[in-house]
Amino acid sequence: MHPGAPPPPPPQPPAQPPNQVGATLPILVGGLALLLIVGVIAGAMLISSSLENDDGSGPSVASSPSASPSASATATATTSASPSPEPSTSEDPLHDSCLIGTWQETSHDSDTTIEGVRMRLHSWGATQHFKANGRLTVDYGDANNARAKVVNTTYEVISSGILTYNWQTSQGQILYSNAKGQGTVIYRKSGRETSRVPLSGSIDPERYTCSGDSLREFGPTWTIELRRVNTAPL
Repeated sequence: MHPGAPPPPPPQPPAQPPNQVGATLPILVGGLALLLIVGVIAGAMLISSSLENDDGSGPSVASSPSASPSASATATATTSASPSPEPSTSEDPLHDSCLIGTWQETSHDSDTTIEGVRMRLHSWGATQHFKANGRLTVDYGDANNARAKVVNTTYEVISSGILTYNWQTSQGQILYSNAKGQGTVIYRKSGRETSRVPLSGSIDPERYTCSGDSLREFGPTWTIELRRVNTAPL
């Protein structure tokens, strides 16, 4: 953030003219002399009045009331009381602990369009590693084959390599960012390769349910079911 402008300096008092002291000195001396005379007269009158009314008794001293015990106890209790500490928790609100570990896809269905043909590809076997530090690795191995058959034509999307993401959870969703891929995706039609592109990943958020060793992920065009392999991600 850019710092704000510094506050203005305090106003300085106006400088007095050099001859002002000389002009006011006689007035000050006269005023002090008058105050001295008035003070002497007033003192004499007080002494005279005291001598006339003196009956030999010493001046009475008003005793100050002692502090109330209840007030002292209240003050002590207030001073000694201390606020109770806030409860602490080790749960990370940004990373659901249920997800942390290694999961293997048992079913992966995704809706897509290839060469103008709508289809649903089906695959399994990819591994997802959720780490507590907010890193996710999706490992497709040497060849993860997603297939669909439309009429008499077989379509295949074969992924190999690794995807990495940053991840966090919020309100029942997994949020992804910083997707990076190292690998290849090969498209085949009826066994013949039609194209080959670098591996890349989507950062669309997913809804999810996680319980024990079962995890389901729901994206805009896909549904994935996974089983837990272990709770210590690689």
